[in-house]
Amino acid sequence: MVRRPVKMNYYISMTNKYYYSSLKHKEPPHIIVCVTEKPGMKAKALRLYGAGDLRLEDVELEAAGEDGVVVEIVANSVCVSDYKCVTLGTGHKRVPGDIATHPVMVGHEMSGVVREVGAKWKGRFAVGQRVGIQPTLNVPGHELDSVMGYSWRAVGGESTHVRLPSVAMEMGCLLPYEGDAFFKC
Repeated sequence: MVRRPVKMNYYISMTNKYYYSSLKHKEPPHIIVCVTEKPGMKAKALRLYGAGDLRLEDVELEAAGEDGVVVEIVANSVCVSDYKCVTLGTGHKRVPGDIATHPVMVGHEMSGVVREVGAKWKGRFAVGQRVGIQPTLNVPGHELDSVMGYSWRAVGGESTHVRLPSVAMEMGCLLPYEGDAFFKC
């Protein structure tokens, strides 16, 4: 295994400086983690356990399997929706009531590099391909209780890797990106 640092929170918008100052941080936090695990199996992730209770943890992710895709997160922007999610916890309409025992990954504005592709998607996506992930996925009939970055246990932009399940793939949430950089300052 190759051991290399991965920087999370690459992009913070001007709006989010207010978010961090409200949490008594002078500068946005830049979390450095070392990834030594096989992508698609283990990750580091910020998970929400309650209002204001975010924890950086090791999480187990499923491999891509037959119908999923594993993406290494390169950039995630923190937006006002994330602020509301973290400060309100279960008081937010899209955050499940059981996060104290079943925490969720936060962050929904993410981009990255495909690291593992299930057989079902091999014709559309390839390992090493740059992608963006649709920020809001509304599963029909579950618009408030099934939204990545708010209520999903294994998909959130404030992590080193995510595993996109079949439902996200079938709704076209993984978008090819062919730009020369994920972000520019």
